[in-house]
Amino acid sequence: MCGISGFQVIKKSNSFDKKKKLIDITKIIQHRGPDSSGYWVDENQNIFLGHTRLSIIDLSRKGSQPMVSSNGRYVISFNGEIYNYKEIRNNLKRKFDTKFDNQTDTVVLLELISAYGLEKALSFVDGMFAFVIWDKKKKSLFLIRDRYGEKPLFFFVDENYIVFGSELKIIKRFIYPKKLEI
Repeated sequence: MCGISGFQVIKKSNSFDKKKKLIDITKIIQHRGPDSSGYWVDENQNIFLGHTRLSIIDLSRKGSQPMVSSNGRYVISFNGEIYNYKEIRNNLKRKFDTKFDNQTDTVVLLELISAYGLEKALSFVDGMFAFVIWDKKKKSLFLIRDRYGEKPLFFFVDENYIVFGSELKIIKRFIYPKKLEI
């Protein structure tokens, strides 16, 4: 299991150390991915993605997340498993001569989305997953779960933020950064 964390600031007038906040909310799910943690930030678009990794398929650092597509358009933080990723990988290589820089199912999903777009790509995927993906071109954030919702993905939206993660305590920590004492 891995962990997803992050947020998007909607009202840019909010001032706080956003990178520090991302690290803080990601640390509380370290148990979901003890092998490594990663962060991706675009301060101009106010988007902050975090990830904790449990290395299973590709143990190298090349499988670290958040991961950027080879064309640079998409950034993903993924939790789950794509059961048919080898078949999809072979089809992408054959049809588009796609090059992969690691062996993960995440990179296959990312390049599938790059080739077909998000909606069509999802029609090819068989698995259990939750992920967030940032489309740099459209400046859009997508939160996705598999058809049965097997992997958790919680989110909170108000006029200031979109906050999301693999566990509810990410949202709680974001909103209430200090422990409430009674």
